[in-house]
Amino acid sequence: MPVNSLLSDKPTICFHAAMMVVQNFGFFVMYYGLWGDAPTDAVCDSTRNIVGFMALTCFYVAFMCIAMAYGGYTDDSRLFPLYWVAHLAGGLCYCFCTYAIPATVFYTEDGTSCTTVAPIYGGRLKAVYFTHAVLFLFYVYNMLSITYFSWAKATFFTPVTTETVSETTPLSTTC
Repeated sequence: MPVNSLLSDKPTICFHAAMMVVQNFGFFVMYYGLWGDAPTDAVCDSTRNIVGFMALTCFYVAFMCIAMAYGGYTDDSRLFPLYWVAHLAGGLCYCFCTYAIPATVFYTEDGTSCTTVAPIYGGRLKAVYFTHAVLFLFYVYNMLSITYFSWAKATFFTPVTTETVSETTPLSTTC
């Protein structure tokens, strides 16, 4: 997989990586706090487990965002696809949690019982989840942008210009 980002796109790659890291690390902090604050009642076990899984997923993905962008920024044909796939693995966990949190917390008997036991916790979890759900597509946009600027743009959408220099072509017109 040739990775050949354009020099003019390198700041854009950094920007999209920064946006992804801020979002993921922010969700890590919020979900991590919720994980630790989950009630210890048995009805809250599934809620605590899925919130903990999301917290750890967000931390991992925040790291992989930087790693993937690093591979694209440095035009490294080994690191970019490696970190892209590693990020994808975390991204699939992120997608799973985007579905599993409401399925576990809002639509199961234990989940609703847990939020009844601790209504303030349930309210905080809803607020964090809905913020996460609203920003989900923004995150996907940033990930695809890093892929586009690191690999696809130069590979598929930028014409290759080559100059032919012969022995009779003057290198400079000024002396």
